[in-house]
Amino acid sequence: MKSSSSAYYREGYMVNSRNIKFATDLVTFYDPKFWGMSGGMDALRTLFSSGGWTPLRFWNHILTSAKEAGLDGIEITFPPGDWHSAEAAYGSAAGFAQALTDHGLELCSGYFSNRIPGTNREADFTDPADQTDLLQMAAGYAEFLATCGADSLLVSLPLRTSRDASPPRFVDLATAAPIADTLNRMAAATLQQGVKLALHPEAFSMFRNSRDVDLFM
Repeated sequence: MKSSSSAYYREGYMVNSRNIKFATDLVTFYDPKFWGMSGGMDALRTLFSSGGWTPLRFWNHILTSAKEAGLDGIEITFPPGDWHSAEAAYGSAAGFAQALTDHGLELCSGYFSNRIPGTNREADFTDPADQTDLLQMAAGYAEFLATCGADSLLVSLPLRTSRDASPPRFVDLATAAPIADTLNRMAAATLQQGVKLALHPEAFSMFRNSRDVDLFM
């Protein structure tokens, strides 16, 4: 959500000038009941993988519903509401941008999925061998976001393991250093498109409290 407000006087009256915009992550729409079905995310994935909903039908439903809910914008996320499906639906980033405009919406940001396109494998932030894939994915995503008028790409860090995990996974400087290096390089790549890379704090991730912020910053 982006907000700004101010007050000024005109002809003896105080006038409030407010510009508050509300947007939501598309995960909000991932409840299977919204799509007329029951179950969890697996049921939702089956719905789309079976061809029951095409990308165009999916996105038209999302955009129409977002506008009807009174939203000003959306944040795209992981499949099925990712940037690849948006391009598939409207032919290009420019086509998706036009669809947003037609619905009176804006794209405020994008959430980064580290699943490598065309595979079922997720790129590992802790593995330097996956750095090239992550940089290419971030650069492509940033170009899409910039075309659609967005300037922020959100990234989640790897999940922590349980305390009794074997072998243990310590979130220390040795763990943070290669991840931070990859994030810095991703940020440099996205900035070429005018898009900032932002870290998304999550309760179970390596980036969840002030200590983690100090470590990775």
